[in-house]
Amino acid sequence: SRPLPMSPIPNTRPEIVFERLFDGRPVIAPRGDGWESGVTFNTAAVYVANVPENARVLAALLGDDAANHPDGVAVLHYRARPKEDAGFPWTRSYVGLSVHAPDLTPIKRWDGPVVSPGGEGSIDELGVEDPRVTYHAGRYW
Repeated sequence: SRPLPMSPIPNTRPEIVFERLFDGRPVIAPRGDGWESGVTFNTAAVYVANVPENARVLAALLGDDAANHPDGVAVLHYRARPKEDAGFPWTRSYVGLSVHAPDLTPIKRWDGPVVSPGGEGSIDELGVEDPRVTYHAGRYW
């Protein structure tokens, strides 16, 4: 038998142009020697507009600095793993939190995880999984 001839598929889509921010560096990268030292990935992001309805959320995220961000902020929940996880034969995943300007310039990044794996026998003993953020009924879940 011989291979079937392949016919080219015409490109009917317009060219997609994109800009790579931060000279191609990731928006969130590993840091330090703790819970996020090995790898960071699978970020969930939500835009929070600076409108009166979001005043409480912005105050919780930025404190008095919320007024300095009239265009709102992008809030990122990202999964991270340490290089080593003492007492475990594998590295467990954690979830971190960072706040960025709409152009993704960093504003604030929490030092500790906002979601951590549970202890022995817990449902997330092996680590927490990819974060998601949904706005529903006036709240972020």
